[in-house]
Amino acid sequence: MSLLQLEHVSHRYGNQRFLARQAEQTVLQDVSLTLEAGTCLGLLGRSGAGKSTLGRILLGLERPKAGRVLFDGQDIYESASKDYRKDIQVVFQDSFAAVNPKLTAGQIIAEPLTNFLRLSPDALHDRLGGLMIQVGLSATDLTKYPHQFSGGQLQRICIARAIATNPKLIILDEAVSSLDMVNKALILDLLRNLKETLGLAYVFITHDVQAAQALSDRFVILDQGQLVGEYPTLLSFSEATDEHVQAIRQAVLAIHPRHRTIRK
Repeated sequence: MSLLQLEHVSHRYGNQRFLARQAEQTVLQDVSLTLEAGTCLGLLGRSGAGKSTLGRILLGLERPKAGRVLFDGQDIYESASKDYRKDIQVVFQDSFAAVNPKLTAGQIIAEPLTNFLRLSPDALHDRLGGLMIQVGLSATDLTKYPHQFSGGQLQRICIARAIATNPKLIILDEAVSSLDMVNKALILDLLRNLKETLGLAYVFITHDVQAAQALSDRFVILDQGQLVGEYPTLLSFSEATDEHVQAIRQAVLAIHPRHRTIRK
């Protein structure tokens, strides 16, 4: 049984308003896919393709209009149990917007631990220190506030918060797209190491082909809310020449400005 299964998921926005009806817009249409434990699925698409909406649906934050989302065989929108919330975590693109600026790093990472686990003060302190070291920071940084960290360091704190409860699946929603090239490479290395050592599964939502290739085992492409391409291996994706893959590749700027072209 797959860790995650989407069965014919469709979603649209629009609702009835007083004396008027807002036009409905379909953002996902008949999306079906699976994810095995310990693997990374690269979910690619251009802006407006429906990637982030699908991410919210996977997290249980937005119920789809049709279809099912199964996690460990359980329909997360029909089951009375909410145990899956501990096992599915998220890392967002904007690390500064994803944290409370009035909380210390220790308090930020401790949030899911206090929500889902009952730890003694000593056990909590040890767990927090271990998580900081695991993501490449120091336990002495636990008392610092978000503004005292760089963007790359704060994203590491968000990753520490995501792995705190020993989840099975992490949704990475453009988790490296706001970082410079050096920090992007370092965070991708960290995510790859955590995947291997902790047996994590990822859904890596991104428009960055290079980042997706660095982390993902399988690839799917969303375009206007529909799955338009599925690639079971890195090689099959790297060698793909269909129009949807080419469109995503062209949307990414070359690393050096000299190699960029002016669009007319």
